[in-house]
Amino acid sequence: AVVFGLAGCGSDAPAGEEPEPAGTADGQAAVLAAVDVRASGCGPNLDLGAGSVVDEGLVVTVAHVVAGTDAVQVVDTQGNGSAGTVVWFDPDNDVAALRVDPELGLPLPPRDELAASGELGVLVAPREVDGEMSIDVAEIEVLRPARILTTDIYREADVTRDGFEMEADVREGDSGAMVVLPGGGVGILWARSNERPERAWGVNLPNELLDPDTRATLTDPVDTGRCDD
Repeated sequence: AVVFGLAGCGSDAPAGEEPEPAGTADGQAAVLAAVDVRASGCGPNLDLGAGSVVDEGLVVTVAHVVAGTDAVQVVDTQGNGSAGTVVWFDPDNDVAALRVDPELGLPLPPRDELAASGELGVLVAPREVDGEMSIDVAEIEVLRPARILTTDIYREADVTRDGFEMEADVREGDSGAMVVLPGGGVGILWARSNERPERAWGVNLPNELLDPDTRATLTDPVDTGRCDD
């Protein structure tokens, strides 16, 4: 069974200059590419996140969900599951990539252009609960590109992440969901704001994950560091 939820957001575009939203086809593609990511090995509870299939058998998600874990399970919006192998792990930018069964999900390749202020789109965060897939499709608006001053996932080193601020109604466990704008995915949901309701931050995909030739070479397991406590 599949249950859909929709969270909306407003637009601050000047009168007569309505931004072009991600179309129906973009939204449908985002749903078919979205996956639920569950990692175990860092405590009694699973670490939960979202992700998206960006190439045949390749899922992008956040690094903090899979850091130090023993096993990763990925489930698409059709209820198909697969074990995931971490093949890209970037704790500074909080981005990871997983190899899964090639038949899992339907790939949504990222677009080359970065997110721009005023663009409208969606992010999709599925969650499997007791065999039922609950799929939240949240409408988002990009407020501005940003260089985000933060720390690595272990809160040990200061880092700067290239990304964007957006208006989006997100929940705990949505981290890693792909932000889909007209033409494809541009980045992943990294964190929601602690100060402003319905504000969240996205991080741009690394150049290596934008290049299809490089994505095809990501097949070998990599070290996922220690658990993100």
